[in-house]
Amino acid sequence: MSQIDTWHFPRTEQANMLITALESGITNHLTLFAPRRMGKTEFLLQDLMPIAQKKNYIIIYINLWSEQEDPGLVIVQKLYEAILELNNRKHSLIKMLEPELKKIYMKGTLPFLGEIGTEVEFKKKKDPDAIGTINLNLLIDKLLQVLVDLAKNRTPLILLDEVQHLASHKKFLPLTAALRTALDTRKVKVKVIFTGSSRQGLLRMFNDSKAPFFNMSVNVPFPTLDIKFVEFILKKYYQITKKKLDLKLALQFFEKLHFNPFYFRNLIMKCLFHSMNLNDAYPLIESEISEENNFQGIWSRLDTLEQMVFMEIIANRNLYSVETLKTFSELIGEKITTQKVQTSLNRLIKLNLIGLEGRASYFCENDLFSDWVKINKL
Repeated sequence: MSQIDTWHFPRTEQANMLITALESGITNHLTLFAPRRMGKTEFLLQDLMPIAQKKNYIIIYINLWSEQEDPGLVIVQKLYEAILELNNRKHSLIKMLEPELKKIYMKGTLPFLGEIGTEVEFKKKKDPDAIGTINLNLLIDKLLQVLVDLAKNRTPLILLDEVQHLASHKKFLPLTAALRTALDTRKVKVKVIFTGSSRQGLLRMFNDSKAPFFNMSVNVPFPTLDIKFVEFILKKYYQITKKKLDLKLALQFFEKLHFNPFYFRNLIMKCLFHSMNLNDAYPLIESEISEENNFQGIWSRLDTLEQMVFMEIIANRNLYSVETLKTFSELIGEKITTQKVQTSLNRLIKLNLIGLEGRASYFCENDLFSDWVKINKL
């Protein structure tokens, strides 16, 4: 379990609510969505895990971004480590699944798995569409069954972080389908909490009728933090400095940061370590956000029409109106059709800058990027 830091703001009520929902039997799979840096992982590790462990759950935390090229490998690793922990074994499967290698043959007997002869074929760097995981999906299914057998009267709880990564490329479809089957087969005995930071990615995963995870999970709101969080952080600041920061001003900046706890804490750290006031520290945070996320680089890679389409979405205007198409055409110097606008929309979606909900409701994935565009480009 991760050590809880003194600046961590506990969300105990939310954690208890999720555990209660799983225990009630109303669902076995839950999904939490929030943009990046909103505290989902911290919540899982420092709030939910301790409560679940006290209730005797077996916790398996899996972050799919830790092995983006081969998410199946990290799933195998974490399931196997959970098995080893239950049996006090000290070696790890990951040593046999080095991602740098092209092929690894696992022959003979692995602890608790019996005789296997599985070939794991890794992706060739020259072929980005190579599937790359022969029989790895079967191994995941077997590991899950071993875990359930060893758990006895305890319940495995899988925390699958950044699950939308499975929808980022068609090469992950076999893995996603196999994982759905393995979990559905044991849906009473294995609980799962999915988290994601891409709204569009989660829509593709759980709302697309053709997707393997269609209707698999119940969406649960991940509430934004409020004045209690700001008061908590300002109290910590006062305990160290014996100086008070203005609560009203701090709340205004927290709102400007779209209630992002990571960047708000960074704002207070600027005040703490550089003896700055909030008004002087905030522009530094804005600059750091822009540089850290490479907003200028993202914007520069868009062509003129893509930039204009993005700005129209920010302004919540009709992309296909006669007036809008006329404006596009005049500014670009060529006739812009609805088909060209749709092509730009598709690329913006592919770049995870916007998303589509329903038939024609577009939204911006990153509010901080939208703010940067409004300030610097509109």
